[in-house]
Formats: sequence, structure tokens, C-alpha cells
Amino acid sequence: MGEENPNNMVGIRKKLSGLLAEECARRGLLPEQGLIYWRERILLAVLGTAVLLSALAAVPAFFLALEEKLWKLLILDCSAFLLGVSLLLLKRLSYNIRASIVVMGFYGLGVSIIFNAGIMSGGPVWLFTFGAMSGLLIGLRAALMAVLLNAVTLAALGSLYYSGHLEASIPYYLSGIRAVTAGANFVVLNLIVASAAAVMVRGIEFAADKERDISRSLS
Repeated sequence: MGEENPNNMVGIRKKLSGLLAEECARRGLLPEQGLIYWRERILLAVLGTAVLLSALAAVPAFFLALEEKLWKLLILDCSAFLLGVSLLLLKRLSYNIRASIVVMGFYGLGVSIIFNAGIMSGGPVWLFTFGAMSGLLIGLRAALMAVLLNAVTLAALGSLYYSGHLEASIPYYLSGIRAVTAGANFVVLNLIVASAAAVMVRGIEFAADKERDISRSLS
């Protein structure tokens, strides 16, 4: 097997970056606008990647749903795909509305997957992503609120599982104290990542503003 040519990867990255820049320009956004421009680029990249990967996974997911009779998950996947396509095409929706729909979509998917496949499924991963994307796309306050919502959600779901109101998929060795510890670790890590994402975007804005100031002083 031959080694992957790094020049090809650079070319692909440049092409994708160019496509994102062109789409932002069509929406009336330029790098000079700072934070809103970069957040729009991130949002478009997230939506585009999600739609592409969902399309690639559609066929195996369909056959899995047929075999396992996971109709609710199939409907959920199809709904998420259509939502992603709609958010890409509906350019008149404001950034805040689209970003809020995206992050709440991560939360909704996480909760739905946990209800349908159990708490040991990929549901908590979606909840973790919900916190991180809130910081990345909206800001630090949204990140903190998302992590708090995750903590309340996990506590409520854990209570429902252990009270027998939901079918438990928790391994027998996961006692109450271990579940609390695991949940606490999840929340702490989620808080760290979400806060870091929010601060990183602010750093991008600061760097862009500084670059513009330097360019103006030299012109």
C-alpha cells in the first residue's frame, strides 16, 4: 500500500476552505466581520459534514433498522438528516436560530437514543457534543447552560432507570455510587471542553481583530 500524499490532503483542505468562504460570501458574510463570520463557517462545516456522513450511513442504517426493527431510531435518523439539509438550504433563517436548532438537535438525539437504546449506547456522546457545540457556536453562557442541562438530564435518566420506570441497560456492576461518579466525570469533562470551545472562538475573534488593526496601520 502506498503512502498518502500530503499534498493531496492540503489541496482538499484548501478546496473545502474555499467552498466555505464562497458560501459565507453568498450569505453576505466576510472575514472582516469577525466572530459572526467564523461561527457561520463552523456552523456550515458542521452541517455539511453531518449531512454527508448521514447520507453515507443511510443504507446500512436502513438495513439495520429492518433487521432489528428499530423503527423509532430510523425515523429519528431520517428526521435529523432532513433537518440538516433544511438548515443548509434555508439561508433566510438567522444565525442564532440555526445554531440553536443545531445544538438542541444534538441534545434531542442524545436523549432519544438513550430512551430507545439505553444509557450505555451512544446517547451520552451526543449529549457531550451538545455541550461542546453550544460553546463553539453560541458562546460561554450557552455552554454553561448546556452542561447544566446535561447534568440534570443524566440525573433524571439515572433516577428513572434505578427506580425501574425505564428499561435498564446498565451493567450489573455499575452500582449507584459508580453511576454518580461516572456522571460527575462526564459533567466535569463536558464543562472543560465546552468552556474551551467557547474561549477558543473568542480567541479567533481577537486574533482576527488584531490582524485587521495591523493591516490598517500598515496601509
